[in-house]
Amino acid sequence: MVTGDASSWLSMAFFGITGLGYQDPFQAAQIPAAPKQTQKIPLTTAQQYGWWLPQDPKEKPENVYPWIQSSRYPMINSPMTRFVDQMAITNKEFHLF
Repeated sequence: MVTGDASSWLSMAFFGITGLGYQDPFQAAQIPAAPKQTQKIPLTTAQQYGWWLPQDPKEKPENVYPWIQSSRYPMINSPMTRFVDQMAITNKEFHLF
C-alpha cells in the first residue's frame, strides 16, 4: 500500500526507494566478476586453491600442475569392520549393540 500522492511515490521509485525498501537500480546492471578476474593475486588464503585451477574445464589440474597430485592409500576395510564381519561368521547371534 502506497501512502501519499502518486508524484511523491514516482520520485521515490526513481531513486530506488519504494515501499519495499531501498532497491539499487544499478545493481542489476553490474556484470558479475570472479575474484580471479578483478585481482592478480588471491586476497585470502582460502582463495589460493581456486587460483591454481585451469580455466579450461576439459583440462585436469594434475596435468597442468603435477605437484597438485598426491598419492592416496585408501583403507578398504577398517579394523572394526573386519572384527564385525569375522564375529558375524563365527557367531550367528552376534550383535554389535
